[in-house]
Amino acid sequence: MNIASDSSLKGMRVLVVEDSALIAMHLEDILQEAGCEIVGPVGHIEEAMEIAKRDALDVAVLDINVHGEKVFGVAAELQRRGVPLVFSTGYGMRQTPAAFKDAPFLSKPFEPEALLSALADACRSCAGTIRPPSATSEH
Repeated sequence: MNIASDSSLKGMRVLVVEDSALIAMHLEDILQEAGCEIVGPVGHIEEAMEIAKRDALDVAVLDINVHGEKVFGVAAELQRRGVPLVFSTGYGMRQTPAAFKDAPFLSKPFEPEALLSALADACRSCAGTIRPPSATSEH
């Protein structure tokens, strides 16, 4: 990978919800190289919901289908808190609830640049500009 070190996502806390270990490791590599602080990766909906409710987050990348469960409850909590998100899926967005019809999504497999671009775009569209990194975590 050759990701610019001056990424607009540098220092951001990114929640990663992904049940495939291989994809999760790939996401970690991409985000770490971009200078992000990774929260997770999380492979279970219950844990993802706990983090979504309590942790300081700047943006999230969410696998739609996590061990057979949909991630939309977690997405709703993040949306309620004003945390921008990007969905990743190998299945398409056909069954996405209306509340998320405009959310960015990536079809697996995707290129590192596509992920970083989608996350930056989500941040811009959610807040008008890239949100500054979280000052502290609420662990």
